[in-house]
Amino acid sequence: MAARPLDALMRPRSIAVVGASPSNAGAQIIRNLATLGFPGRVIPVNPRHADVEGFPCAPSLAAVPGDIDAAVLAVSASAAIGALDEAGRKGVRAAVAFATGFAETGAGGVGLQAQFAEAARRHNIAVCGPNCIGIVSPVNRQAMYLEALPPGLTPGPVGAVCQSGSAAIALLMSKRLALSHLVSAGNEAVLDAAHYLEYLVDDPATRVLVAFLEGIRTPALFRAVADRARAAGKPLIVVKVGSSERAEAATVAHTGALAGSNAVFDALCEQYGIIRVADFDQLIETAGAFTAFGSRLPKSGRTGTITISGGQVGMLLDLTGHSGVTLEDLTETTHADLATVLGRPVPISNPLDAGGTGGRPEVYARCLDLITADPRVDLVAVCSPADANGKRAQEVADATLALRQRTAKPVAFLTADAEAVAPASRSALIAAEIPVLTAGRSGFDTLSRCIRFAAAVAPAPSPHPPQTAPLSSEVGRLLQAGRPNLNEHASLSVLAACGIPVVPHALVTNSDQAVAAAEHIGYPVAVKACSADLPHKSDVGAVRLNCRTPPDVAAAYAEVVNNVRSHAPTAALDGVLVAAMRSGIELIAGIVRDAAYGPVVLVGIGGIFAEVVNDVAMRLAPLSRSDADAMIGGLKGARLLGGYRGRATVDREALVATIVTLSDLAITLPSDVHAIDINPLIASGEGVVAVDALVTRRAG
Repeated sequence: MAARPLDALMRPRSIAVVGASPSNAGAQIIRNLATLGFPGRVIPVNPRHADVEGFPCAPSLAAVPGDIDAAVLAVSASAAIGALDEAGRKGVRAAVAFATGFAETGAGGVGLQAQFAEAARRHNIAVCGPNCIGIVSPVNRQAMYLEALPPGLTPGPVGAVCQSGSAAIALLMSKRLALSHLVSAGNEAVLDAAHYLEYLVDDPATRVLVAFLEGIRTPALFRAVADRARAAGKPLIVVKVGSSERAEAATVAHTGALAGSNAVFDALCEQYGIIRVADFDQLIETAGAFTAFGSRLPKSGRTGTITISGGQVGMLLDLTGHSGVTLEDLTETTHADLATVLGRPVPISNPLDAGGTGGRPEVYARCLDLITADPRVDLVAVCSPADANGKRAQEVADATLALRQRTAKPVAFLTADAEAVAPASRSALIAAEIPVLTAGRSGFDTLSRCIRFAAAVAPAPSPHPPQTAPLSSEVGRLLQAGRPNLNEHASLSVLAACGIPVVPHALVTNSDQAVAAAEHIGYPVAVKACSADLPHKSDVGAVRLNCRTPPDVAAAYAEVVNNVRSHAPTAALDGVLVAAMRSGIELIAGIVRDAAYGPVVLVGIGGIFAEVVNDVAMRLAPLSRSDADAMIGGLKGARLLGGYRGRATVDREALVATIVTLSDLAITLPSDVHAIDINPLIASGEGVVAVDALVTRRAG
């Protein structure tokens, strides 16, 4: 196997346990290595002891003959930097540090951790931790791990990375997952979750990746790793904690309010095929399903389902309505054949009620074959009953195992009673690439995740190359205005200079100019206060629409100015904007710069209730045209754009082009531009046009 950067950490040939003694964590590390049968050298390092756990101690790292791949630092925080320096002088390439007392403790610990990280960089040592419980690699028979290992630990295809020590323990103790590697990342002073996931993507023993994340320190690497995992057909399943919606406090733009940190992470998952789950149960069941399916992932959600309970039929129909699983009608041929096999005048449906086949295993098996062979079925879900002694459940499990031998289509076994499936049968089903799931919402949701991932690994078109040409001097001047926010006139000017269509408009400072502008633009017009201090002008009565005559315009000008002076006397009024009225579907579009992930592009249903409706789609820039089109198609209100109830069909190509232009602009904008908000962006059969806009710059 070719050497990789983290091999010294994940599959070391020799491990020194610095600070090991019979009564401390070092002894547990050595016991864990012995338990797994680590094939390499194990060297306790402690000048005060002759041996630990039967292994002779070296007085120092320098005294150890030969090379050392990895060092376990079983020492306190105050001694860790010196131990790391000694390891660096010895040429050690990797280390695990368990000690607490670093950044997690506050300002003093932050400084100590910075010194620790600098020592690692100086010696080019790959370090896990500090404040972690270490690494277990059952496939490599090594465990630089602080806790005692559970009995019977066997290697499997699931690689796990946890930023929480308790989460790592929970995954290792679970009897439902077989792990290739488990990493407790700790404070991530040197290596972070994305580095470990990158290793697992390339690891031939790992087919499924799981992660428990509190934050992402290197978002660009994380995105690249997620993209590579999808391309390799390796699902990345993530629990991301801290999911409560929290809009960016520094912005007043709709885009910033809609693009909370949790929403942006959801967008990243959607864009890169990451499977986000809510808790450990979902993570373990989903990883188990992917493990069992192996290479036989369902190619679509078209599912054929069989049960022996008439009452369960309705429940299954309800459950699949909440997931990506679809129960389509079977073909007429299948209907006729099933009716003949069952020999009773009952409706044939999907799900099929095969009740009454008890004691007739050949009839039940024939029903399975007919459903499986139906051309409208890409996945077979066999639903097992709950019964008093488990006999019927066992018969259904046996029939499902036999079906696997007769079909190449994916098969899932769903049970109403987990206790009714004998452990031996469960193991046999999973070994036969048949996941065992709950015949409830969680089971069908798990199937839906497998189906969505199978679709996500389809080849994607080449991304649209971002425009990297420098911004024009006029745009640069506008963006460097002294105020944090640009007024509407300046914001529209930025968009126009970047190639986004904007509504005809004029900035005026008296009623005569307003009337002249309206005459030039053409009636009807909108009259709006122009102030960087009034991002939501309608809140103070500073907008008048559908002005159709010169007196209307003059009156609207006076009313708008008076309302600003009455309701927002401290607002700097830069004039009044007279703009053409446009009709069509009101959308919202824009850019917001997320503190962690960078520029995010947003499109959704707009208007004054944009934040209430909250029908938006987001992607991280840069975007391809197919990305932009998928964003539009994913909106709940997408039907409005396709000529719903006699409305004109929106020019979708023009809308796609605008979203891609925003993506290109997001890449080239100065870093202090926090958000660009277009609300509304009017879409019609004639194209799209920005009617109102707001550019906000990050304070400071």
